[in-house]
Amino acid sequence: MKTFSIILALFIYYCVWLLLPIFDLDQKVSLFPLSSQYAVGIPILLLLLGTSIVGTSVAVMLWNDCSDVPKTRDKPTHTNT
Repeated sequence: MKTFSIILALFIYYCVWLLLPIFDLDQKVSLFPLSSQYAVGIPILLLLLGTSIVGTSVAVMLWNDCSDVPKTRDKPTHTNT
């Protein structure tokens, strides 16, 4: 329940921070140190960073998995008749 309360408080803080320009309170409230433009930009950057990290790790795992497979060549069988 404690974790839920913290997450709920952070969500409410973020929503108020995001809605400040709509109510023209962007410069009047000193509780939010950054302008509300960062409320949009920071999550976008975090999503791009997270997606690139996940994509890179999946690509590395696939590359390593592909290189671990031994390459076999079928030698043609020649019969001397």
